[in-house]
Formats: sequence, structure tokens, C-alpha cells
Amino acid sequence: MATLKDISTEAGVSIRTVARVLKNEPHISEKVKIKVEKALNKLDYVPNILASSLKTKKTGLFGIITSDLELQVNVRKLSSLHKASQRNGFRAIVGFADRSEETERKLIEEYSILCDGVLFLNSPFDKNLKFIRRLKVPFVLVDSNSKQDTAVAVNREVGVIEALNCLNEKYQKKVLLTFSDKPDEVRTLAFKKAVKGPSKVITFDFDYQGNFDKAQKILESELKKGVLFICSNDRIASVVFRCVYESSFVVPEDIGIVGFDNDDFTQLSPQPFSTVSQPVEEMAEKSISLLLKLIDKESDVKNVSVDTFYLARSTTK
Repeated sequence: MATLKDISTEAGVSIRTVARVLKNEPHISEKVKIKVEKALNKLDYVPNILASSLKTKKTGLFGIITSDLELQVNVRKLSSLHKASQRNGFRAIVGFADRSEETERKLIEEYSILCDGVLFLNSPFDKNLKFIRRLKVPFVLVDSNSKQDTAVAVNREVGVIEALNCLNEKYQKKVLLTFSDKPDEVRTLAFKKAVKGPSKVITFDFDYQGNFDKAQKILESELKKGVLFICSNDRIASVVFRCVYESSFVVPEDIGIVGFDNDDFTQLSPQPFSTVSQPVEEMAEKSISLLLKLIDKESDVKNVSVDTFYLARSTTK
């Protein structure tokens, strides 16, 4: 097996330079990088992670724990976290907890040994949150409003208010379709704060796997000219779009539809959906930045937030 010394001899550079290239450190010329990479490929160099971690006390790994990949936006968040880790010289390993407290705890136990830090894509169970605090493993809560732990929050209110400010005067009645029956859910609060004129909030408990007839029954009394539907995610918006499509009304002239999350399929529809988008890439970069600060034991680590924003497309005037 080739060693760093073998690579340095083949490339005609110092061992230190080879190590810097492997760590993707800045201020290395492209010419040197190419020479080292050619030597790495020629000698089939495989880095010894275990040996490296024993020397540096670091593994170069981040652990990402998630419980929910049903919504496409969460898949995009996971992908963006993975790419942001790589850009910062780390590799990410992903664990799926499947909404199980026990599985999540086992992942935390494993990652506390294998990884330099952990990212939670969904808020962990309370017991597991206390557990990882006791372990003193650097961790960041992604898409969380936590005040006690290091977190990146998503301000969902901004995008909803922006959408309503653009559309309040274009539609006579506004209907919020939400998957939550909690009156303090952030989209509901934002809707009530910014809406003008007649409005209504409907808890849309709909099984996405089928039962479209149930959705039609919920919506049929609301399908009227001059109504704007604000939906808690893009899948609900797609259900509304189909209901309107099968009615005598026209989108967006008669009825407006705004989704949430900017899933890929919203742009592939014959009428691309207006939606409120989450800044997924920015969220990932800020999450990795916070985790690196925790790993380096910096003292000025402060929680940050990112704002959602409205994207006007073909389902609104």
C-alpha cells in the first residue's frame, strides 16, 4: 500500500505538500495539485482514516441523522449538507432514524465515536437531545428554533407574508391549507398576520398515497372564483391544482394557488407552481459553518436563521 512518502517521491514534492492537497487546504497551485493527484492515481493511494484520526484526534467525518425523507425538500437539505461537508474537506455519513427513539440513540452513540460532529436534520427526541449534550459531542440542529442548542432556524413567516403582500389585492378570499391543527404553527401565524379580507384556515389531513375523493370533499365548498389557496407544502398545492383542474374554474384567473418548499415537480407542471422557497443551500452552508466552529471550540458561536422567499409563477396572477 502506497504511503505519503511514496506519493511525495513520485510527485516530486514534500510530504507536507501531499498532506495539504489531501486535506484540500487553500493556497496550493493548480500545477502542484495536478502533480499530486496524478501520483495518487498512479499508486492507487488509499488514506488510512483510523491512523490519521489517532494522530490528529479527528476523523474528517460528519454524521447526519434524519428521520423524515418523505418531503422532497428534506432530501434536498440532506444533499446540500453532504455537498457542503465535502466543500469544507469533510465526508458525511448519513443515518436514518425512521422516527425511532432507540434507533436515533444508537446512531448518536456510533457517531459520537466515528465523527467529529453531528448534524440533526430533524429535531431529536428530548431524551436523545439530553444524551448527546452529556456526551459533549459538537452538534447542530438544522431547521430548528432552539435557543438552548446551536441551531440554524428557517424563518417561514417571511415568505408567507411576502406572498400575501403580493396577492392580497388580486384575490377576494384567502384559504390556508395546513397539515397542523396548532394555532401557533408558524405558517398559520404568518397567514393571520398578513392576510387582508375574508379568510379561513383549514386543517388538511390528507393521505398523499391516495384517497383523492376525500380531498375533493374537503375542497369542493371552497372552490369559488376569487379564492387564493396558501398551502403548507407543495404536495398539498398539487392536490388543490388537480381539484381545480377537474372543476370549471381556471388557474390563476379564477383561483390562485401558492405552495411551500419549491419542490422540483412544481417547475415541471404545465403550469409551474407559485411557491414559498426555503434557501436550502444557504441553510446547509451555515449549518456546516456552525459545526466547524464548535469543533474548533470557538467562543463566539451564535445561532443563525435564514429567510424563506416567495416565487411567483403560473398559478397566481
